[in-house]
Amino acid sequence: LPSTVRRALTGVRHVALALVRGDALAVHPAVWGTGFKLDVGAGLVPPAATPACVAVDRHVEGEPSARAGLLLEGTVDSGFQFRPSRAVWWDGLSVGSAELREPTSASGIVLPD
Repeated sequence: LPSTVRRALTGVRHVALALVRGDALAVHPAVWGTGFKLDVGAGLVPPAATPACVAVDRHVEGEPSARAGLLLEGTVDSGFQFRPSRAVWWDGLSVGSAELREPTSASGIVLPD
């Protein structure tokens, strides 16, 4: 993951959570918590191992080349514990992707350089 993307997204906790619900995709606002935990508010409870994506994006108004973001693909359980398996990032007009290793601790995922 490019350092410019890491710096642009540092401290961003409000994300979009997309869940596969039957034949549809449901998108909800969420907040990153400690240890890959997502806070989505009351009401929504997905089954274990629900396919999911978490997206975060930061841009400067009117400057597409200043946009940076990250999409994490994986699964979420009924307690909203997210398990990422793939990362896709963008930095202006540059994009990249990588498979992720299973996290060994709740302190953070290991994103490739």
